Amino acid sequence: MFTSDGTYLTKWGSLGSANGEFDFPHGITVGTGGAVYVGDKNNSRIQKFTSDGTYLTQWGGLGSANGEFDHQSAITAGPDGSVYVADTGNHRIQKFTSDGTYLTQWGSQGSGNGEFNYPAGIAVNGNVYVVDWGNHRIQKFTSDGTYLTQWGGLGSGNGEFNKPEAITLDSGGNVYVASPNNSRIQKFTSDGTYLTQWGSLGSANGEFDYPAGIAVGNDTATSTTTIDTTSTTTIDTTSTTTIDGSTTTIDGSTTTIDTTSTNNHRRKHHNHKRVPLWSLYDTI
Repeated sequence: MFTSDGTYLTKWGSLGSANGEFDFPHGITVGTGGAVYVGDKNNSRIQKFTSDGTYLTQWGGLGSANGEFDHQSAITAGPDGSVYVADTGNHRIQKFTSDGTYLTQWGSQGSGNGEFNYPAGIAVNGNVYVVDWGNHRIQKFTSDGTYLTQWGGLGSGNGEFNKPEAITLDSGGNVYVASPNNSRIQKFTSDGTYLTQWGSLGSANGEFDYPAGIAVGNDTATSTTTIDTTSTTTIDTTSTTTIDGSTTTIDGSTTTIDTTSTNNHRRKHHNHKRVPLWSLYDTI
């Protein structure tokens, strides 16, 4: 945890399966009251902490029953405090109360409306936006999972994706999507109308090499920030965000993502055709 200018405050966690320990933490969000929720991927659970890292509770377990997970990859908290988890290997979204009580779920494997092929990212502002990784699209739902609309498709044209991984929203409801294999960020209206894009493959200013996370701060004109997985990146944002990465700390204002180890695994796959973060431990 850091201050907004990068001053170190505290940290928590170590390798293991006990309370407060992690095995490949992947996905983090801050809920109402400042509670921190961490997706503990290889332990198939969500852990909840206070803002200074004091352990509060956990839920989950490997499986496909209500409240269980199979390689969950993203987590976010809604404005009412509900917690949404992209249960990637089970091709579904699960919704919980702030203390982990199961509420509902939707989705199954497929390409129809409301179906998923490895959901990899999620954002909530009353409605729920899901990155449907294998179907190269974004799907939009109500907070209880009723399908509303979708957009995307495989390609590199405006509004198309090649295995998108991360999504976030600004205060005006605009949608930002990180499409790693296209090395770019695209911006849409809340109903999926294409607005603009930026980025291309490279290491110069404004270029990306597999951008796999994104967050938007309060000043949306200047604070759109992405994770370029070739380096360790610090994000200054005052909004509640979900960031995918291998090591993450957050206090609601500043997030540090250490993606070096994940990036090294990814580079086993040539021509930037990398596997998604959720499948690394299945393929190496």
